[in-house]
Amino acid sequence: MPKIVSEREKDLIYEDIYEGTINLIMKKGLKEITVDDIIKATKMAKGSFYKYYPSKEECLYDVILKYERKLLERMKPIFSEQLPKREKYKKVLQEVYLADDSLILYVKPEDIWVLIRKLPAEYIKKNQAKANFNFEYILKLFGLNRKKINMEVLDHLISSLHYIASRGGNTPERKVALELLVNSIVEYLINDKN
Repeated sequence: MPKIVSEREKDLIYEDIYEGTINLIMKKGLKEITVDDIIKATKMAKGSFYKYYPSKEECLYDVILKYERKLLERMKPIFSEQLPKREKYKKVLQEVYLADDSLILYVKPEDIWVLIRKLPAEYIKKNQAKANFNFEYILKLFGLNRKKINMEVLDHLISSLHYIASRGGNTPERKVALELLVNSIVEYLINDKN
């Protein structure tokens, strides 16, 4: 007779999978993770894994989505702090791109696209909707008006920051480059009269 798993137990198992997979991403990067790595990290049977996710790719995508939601939640309190805009912007960008537990330090944008291409077709639309939502949410948090800012310039600056952040190597030179880019983006946002 199959074991009946309560909703609470399912939530705990999903959380174990999330935590184990986040640690794997930070150790191995996205491309190198296998289902065997995930089940070993979460101490579950292979058959049990497939009760929760039909594929490794869907598991990885779900973990990244959950990470992004948690990151957005971590940003919110910064904007309620009594700090000048410049400091809030800088603090948020540092939280996203410079925090030791930032997945951006371990996941290259091209690896995300490879992952998405391996998923069922509806995930491409789902990912675009998620990206649009996150972008609009962040603009709102920052108090930015997309009509008053050159989005192409901002996209290039953020893409540069993401590129350097995701290239690994915790060198002092990389940290300096990331700090310079964060400061440049903040100055652009402040000085562009948004």
